[in-house]
Amino acid sequence: MRKSSRRTAHGGRHRNRRNWTELLDDITASILSRLGTLEILRTAQRVCMTWRRICKDNSLVWQSIYIHDEHYIDMSYLDKICRHVIDLSSGNLVDISIEYIGTDQLLKYMAESSSGIKRLRFVNCTSLTDEGFSEVASKLPLLEDLDISKCDNISSKSLQVVTCSFPLLKSCKLNSLKLNISSESRCLCKVDYCHG
Repeated sequence: MRKSSRRTAHGGRHRNRRNWTELLDDITASILSRLGTLEILRTAQRVCMTWRRICKDNSLVWQSIYIHDEHYIDMSYLDKICRHVIDLSSGNLVDISIEYIGTDQLLKYMAESSSGIKRLRFVNCTSLTDEGFSEVASKLPLLEDLDISKCDNISSKSLQVVTCSFPLLKSCKLNSLKLNISSESRCLCKVDYCHG
């Protein structure tokens, strides 16, 4: 059975057109947040004034940040972009994934700006160190998922920090070593490392 369609005065088919700028801001923010961080900054916020305003003013867009290697952009520029986006999150950052540009200073900036981070992923960040990681550990009490991979200056010393500092941690991967975080290991840690 064929569907009937309405015809316009000119004989063409009438299509229901939707004005995407009329969506509620939070719905638009939710849609935009599914794009990559650089894609939002480079293209989405340039579509129209409404999207630009939402990207600038609605922190829901920036609850998750993914910044991966961009061969044609220098690393100091990506660091600036990351800090800018952290600021746009207004403390509502929950999920962050960084490749190559992670440093102790950037991690500290994140932790001081957003204590609600639940997922943290740093990959190939050779400027991230045990000392920097240890310094911010207490500032991330809600961390549930940690992945620090291929970061040459992170050692087994950080394992102690992980089990002592993150009470909600469920998943942990440190330089390709996947750890099973159990309540037993937390108790042992507290006795052996944190208090002794």
